[in-house]
Amino acid sequence: MATRRWCCVLAGVIVLGALLGAINGACIVLLRVHPLIVTLGTGAALQGLTLLYSSHPPGKVPDGFDEIAYGRLFDIPIGASVAVLLVLLTAIFLRYAPFGRYIFAVGGDESAARLMGLPRDRVIVFVYAFSGFCCALTAIFLVARFGVGQPYAGYNFTLGSITPVVIGGTWLAGGKGGVLGTLLGVYLIGLIYNVLNYVGIPTNWQLVVQGLIVILVYVEKRKAIQ
Repeated sequence: MATRRWCCVLAGVIVLGALLGAINGACIVLLRVHPLIVTLGTGAALQGLTLLYSSHPPGKVPDGFDEIAYGRLFDIPIGASVAVLLVLLTAIFLRYAPFGRYIFAVGGDESAARLMGLPRDRVIVFVYAFSGFCCALTAIFLVARFGVGQPYAGYNFTLGSITPVVIGGTWLAGGKGGVLGTLLGVYLIGLIYNVLNYVGIPTNWQLVVQGLIVILVYVEKRKAIQ
């Protein structure tokens, strides 16, 4: 009975994440608000609501819940297995599904996509809903890893989520990139952090290095395009 209840809770978290993402997409489509403003605004609002509920880690996960973060399936970490499977399915969808190609077209030039008759509004809402879905999966993994509901979890992840994307070849203006490149960017950033930790570089300086990497990679990409 308890297992069924927690499965319903996890399903509810995933649906809520996708719904919040879809709301962001709807705000962009209907209210014509810039995507950066929408995502930063809703992120700050949700963070504030979370801290109003509790400013310290509340509760404790049930026994066995930490298997999501530390368990293994065929001697492979469950979290890594889910992440790799999601990356592969997304890469296949973007490359071979017609709707996946629409995403690149809308990201490259929304006006041209509209003139071509592509479902621009549906594409935008879907992309943001899928982003919310992925965020919900990540939240579940972090709760399993910490063992409690940590209200400050992910507070400093904004830059950390952008850096691998930029390094992986995705153009922030849209229309170019892919999840496989982002995955390689994640491993590269992880390698850089491990080297910095190995040589004893403080965490604060690691953030400085990460910020400089984003700026330098972006500048080099602009030079390559021009």
